[in-house]
Amino acid sequence: MINVSGLSKSYGGNVILRDLELSLGEGVFCLTGPSGSGKTTLARILCGLEEADSGRISGIPGTVTYMFQEPRLLPWKTACENVFLASPGDRAANAAEAAEMLARLGLGKDDQRKKPAELSGGMQQRTALARAALYTRRSVGISGGGSFLAILDEPLKGLDSATRAAAAAFIKEEFASPPGTLVIITHSEEDIADFGGRIITPEGHPRQ
Repeated sequence: MINVSGLSKSYGGNVILRDLELSLGEGVFCLTGPSGSGKTTLARILCGLEEADSGRISGIPGTVTYMFQEPRLLPWKTACENVFLASPGDRAANAAEAAEMLARLGLGKDDQRKKPAELSGGMQQRTALARAALYTRRSVGISGGGSFLAILDEPLKGLDSATRAAAAAFIKEEFASPPGTLVIITHSEEDIADFGGRIITPEGHPRQ
């Protein structure tokens, strides 16, 4: 169980989070709220990418994965290489799993050999999703089956209906086991309905 207590964060006097109280167990959570409400700030603090001004966080598992809104792919590497290079473990096994994941997300062998600049925005996004999934899978496996925290920031944004459906199914399959905490940052009511996750906000209040 991840517990957040009294968490506050400000930037230059602008209060983003104030005395946040939140508990996240295993399962799927949809972190939602208007732009500027603190969703990304909270996510970055949970992942250790940013420090809070005050408060306490406990229960963060050993494996933590963050998928940014921007793909952030290495421009000099192929799509497949971008997926597996960050993952621990055997390189050949990782490369094979990366290819399998990309294929499930609609990127064939030719696309997998392309550099990011040769891919569409949607393909880059799905490549970043595969990278997050493979890193989580391999890290949890190497650590002996422990839990994980995965935060995906708008993972389905901008995808057409067919690729969105494939990506949503992929997320459900890849982050369902072993038990862990999956947080999806989204503005989309469709995402919330599709994933069926418990809804949380940067104010810490669940929405029924």
